[in-house]
Amino acid sequence: VMTLKIWATSYACVLVVPSLVSNLDQCRKVYYVFGFALIPILLATVMFQAQIEGRDNTAFGTLSNPNDLAFSLLLLIPFAVFVISSESLLNWKAVVCASAIVFALIKTLRTGSRAAMLTMVICFVLVLLNGKMMTKVKMLVAGVVAAIAFALIPATILLRYATVFNGTAMEVGMSSDEKSAVGSTRARKMLFQESVRVMLEYPALGVGPGIFSAALAKEQEKRGQFQTWHEAHNSFTQLGSEAGIPALAIYLAITLYCLKRTFSIYRRARGDPNQIMICRMAASLFMAVVIYVICASLGT
Repeated sequence: VMTLKIWATSYACVLVVPSLVSNLDQCRKVYYVFGFALIPILLATVMFQAQIEGRDNTAFGTLSNPNDLAFSLLLLIPFAVFVISSESLLNWKAVVCASAIVFALIKTLRTGSRAAMLTMVICFVLVLLNGKMMTKVKMLVAGVVAAIAFALIPATILLRYATVFNGTAMEVGMSSDEKSAVGSTRARKMLFQESVRVMLEYPALGVGPGIFSAALAKEQEKRGQFQTWHEAHNSFTQLGSEAGIPALAIYLAITLYCLKRTFSIYRRARGDPNQIMICRMAASLFMAVVIYVICASLGT
């Protein structure tokens, strides 16, 4: 019942909030709200700072998961970039958002989220390939800042990032942190495979919203296996397993439409000085959707 209430509230917000935005100026204000939303999240990481195996998180709440913390920060960065590009260089809003982005990048790296690191690399390459010359210069500067940020990361986190190239192989001489990272990769792979199996077993309607972890745990109990009670770590396969393949197809179609539409608007508006704000809005929203798609593919 509590879960249904949460979903009902979220669904109502999804329907009501966008409908209240009726012009370009109101849309700009929404972008500003998203951009400045970085600040309370960063404050929460300072006021309620905690760590799991050396990975930064918060002591409680959704942000207590390092991966969720990293994804939340990355998702808001494009909107903070929009604020910076819309204001003069020394404007306090631009200065605050620029500082927040630097802090957010450092905090993201300190979460030890390999999915977040991969997301940052993909976004860096996309902007470098599609941005204007000045944007490319800014990205190179951001790359230098990110390289410096690596110097502030504990050695245990760097070792965790290094396991990206090891896959699921356990090697002799690995530290406990490295073994933990490889174990996490193995668990993610297993959960992904199970979510695909469940999706194919119940293709029409799935096992029910929010039921994947319980359904898998019940099957594991029948097999005499350890009950994981974890999500699929892939939002798309989890949606398919819980709501069925038709629902997944609709969701993917909407997501792809958002990507195509925002990129199309960006390409069309980038050459017109009179549409510079629309160009920036489209670019920021496109990058936010890209970040969401990558994070959703690697987490739940």
